[in-house]
Amino acid sequence: MLIDHYNRIQALMSVDPLDKLRVYLSQVILPPMKLAPKAPALPPSGHHSHKNVLSVTPQHYRVLEKMYQIDFASFKKGAKEVLNMHVTQDKLQMLDPENVENVTMPCSPSFQLPAPSPKKPTNLEQLCRWISLFPLDSAQAVMHNVFPQTEDWTFSQVKSDIDEDIFQSYIWSPTATASGVTDGLGSVTVFVQPPWILSPKDFESFVSCDVLRRVDDFAHMDEDDKTYAYTSKERLWAKIWDECQRNGSHYFVLTTYWGWVFGVFTAGRTVGLISHVMSDSQSFPTILESLVYWLLSAMGIKGGWEVPEDSALGDIEAFLTMNDVLTFSSPVRSQRIHAAPSESEFSAHSSARVSQSDVDDLDEQLTVEQYLTQGYSAGALLNVNPFAPPTRYRGESNRGVQNWIPYVRAPSPSLTEGSELSASTIKDYGDHEFENGHWMTQEGGVSMTSQIHYS
Repeated sequence: MLIDHYNRIQALMSVDPLDKLRVYLSQVILPPMKLAPKAPALPPSGHHSHKNVLSVTPQHYRVLEKMYQIDFASFKKGAKEVLNMHVTQDKLQMLDPENVENVTMPCSPSFQLPAPSPKKPTNLEQLCRWISLFPLDSAQAVMHNVFPQTEDWTFSQVKSDIDEDIFQSYIWSPTATASGVTDGLGSVTVFVQPPWILSPKDFESFVSCDVLRRVDDFAHMDEDDKTYAYTSKERLWAKIWDECQRNGSHYFVLTTYWGWVFGVFTAGRTVGLISHVMSDSQSFPTILESLVYWLLSAMGIKGGWEVPEDSALGDIEAFLTMNDVLTFSSPVRSQRIHAAPSESEFSAHSSARVSQSDVDDLDEQLTVEQYLTQGYSAGALLNVNPFAPPTRYRGESNRGVQNWIPYVRAPSPSLTEGSELSASTIKDYGDHEFENGHWMTQEGGVSMTSQIHYS
């Protein structure tokens, strides 16, 4: 009786999220999700799953080069600023108050919403229901209410393929009946893998992968062996690149529900840029804030994250050996694309060796055949969220990706062992503000854990 009375008082005191949308976005976290007892067991902590056997092999058209990490401090700052710019602190003015699309994620005690209760997932299809119902439907509602011009854009599930049991995707794109369909321009593809396939260790390896090897790198192998040439992290990068190319998307998201990363390919698809892994209970920014930020960035809305030009990244590569750890952030923009800093604006030095796509530990060296037969007779984790606080997941290192070209690209020029220029220049540039700059910093020059608090 007392509980019922308390709930009634809470309901009377609660606020509709659309009346205080900016506050709601900054506070809401994903509803906690537990796996069903019949769900596949999670791998032991700190281990790869050895089950991410995506059906991709090295191909000539997939000429991929580098992947870099987006500077997280700048990502947080950019999300805060653009949402403060566009999302009002006051009640939204509805064009049709009787036809309002509302968010779906409860945020107690300030915002009371009826909380749907999907079944605990036992398979990828049921996991996708959680992702579609909560973060995707909520992000779609925010976009439609804040940016009426996106009314014809929705999330829809992409037709499944041979990997449907371990890999599903959604695309943010215009509906089939919308006018002015743009062949993927502005779209975002959201990729979903279950946590028993993409473990936290697999997530970390994916984010820290900096090179995708080309067909020529496997010339010494027998044809049968080439089928299993990629490591798990390379297969995932290749699959995401292929699907983004097919959908016409440059921006993408990868999630297990418990973990999230936000990525983008440059205009020529020569480079991939990726965030670190964020927890489902992430704050400053929340997952919903990050998702809305990525959607509006893809659509070229003012203040969104700007992708560096392929040519600018190529100019920088000429000065750097691949072991230099770089992170990329982006200035607030007034138009879709700005020119990035040119070669003449950079000076750098490194004595590091040329990077190869080496495996990151012995656990990653197992072949696909071993992946399929590897089992854990004891010690498998219960269905517990490995991203739950206080542990936070974070990727480190370099990254990259390239264009869909139906012929073999000539090899990249070999890199020198380093110039005599000052090694401090990269950090010096990162410590200053530029109208079209402040998007490259040397790791260590910017705190990756600093938090942007919201007013």
